[in-house]
Amino acid sequence: MDRTAKKCLITSAALHGLLLLALLAGSAFAPKTEVREVRPIAMVRGDIVDSVLNGGGGSPPPAPAPIPYTPPAPTPPAVTPPPPTPPPVLPPAPRRVETPPPPRVDPQPKTAKTAVPAPEAAKSKFSPKLVERPRVTGQNTAKTKTAADSGKANEQRMAAVDRVVQGLNQKLTQGGLTLSDVGVGAGPGAVNYSQVVLGLYDDAWDPPREVQDDNLVVQAKVVVHRTGQIVYAGIVRRSGNAPLDRSVQDALEAVKSLPPFPAGATDLERTFRIDFNLKIKRALG
Repeated sequence: MDRTAKKCLITSAALHGLLLLALLAGSAFAPKTEVREVRPIAMVRGDIVDSVLNGGGGSPPPAPAPIPYTPPAPTPPAVTPPPPTPPPVLPPAPRRVETPPPPRVDPQPKTAKTAVPAPEAAKSKFSPKLVERPRVTGQNTAKTKTAADSGKANEQRMAAVDRVVQGLNQKLTQGGLTLSDVGVGAGPGAVNYSQVVLGLYDDAWDPPREVQDDNLVVQAKVVVHRTGQIVYAGIVRRSGNAPLDRSVQDALEAVKSLPPFPAGATDLERTFRIDFNLKIKRALG
């Protein structure tokens, strides 16, 4: 046997072996056939079945009596209350007309005797000459004098009020500040306004603690427009102590504006001379 025949034989044997292996493997994975169980059927006669179902024979049981249908009770209609009867409109009661009492008739007074004019008066005629005015009687003179005295008294009272107000302006004190002079302005409104000015500058003044002499006083001048704008604010009399003078200057610069003049004021500007008193300021704290 030559070499080629041997190769063909081996190849044929290998193919047959593979085919056999495929058959064996395919039978192992093939689905199993289910074997159905065959049960015998028992045949029973119909009369026996009827006798069992009907309780041993006879007529079938009577059907249950039907339940009578009871219709639901009708819903009573909603009762709408009648609208309220408006109260009867009564006519307005007639006004009672009061009859005025009859006027009282006084008995006629006795007629006074008619003065008989003097014969000269009856015969008087108009004269083209100028007639002098009648002299002022004592009663008219008294009235004129009383009115003049009243006007003079009012002027005196107003002058006294102005003097008192000016005196108050010159003695006003607020904290460590004293108003030594105010140029113009009078009346209660001027006093209150001066107090406001002193209060604002007193709050802004913070004197230095290192100053030992309490008797030092710095005088400043403040000019205010009626709108409250500060026209001028500066020191007019220094104390000679540089820290104290500087503190007063700082207070003057800290107040940027003041309230406008009170209602009724007619002056355009007011000038205030303010004394910054160190002794009073420290005493009041």
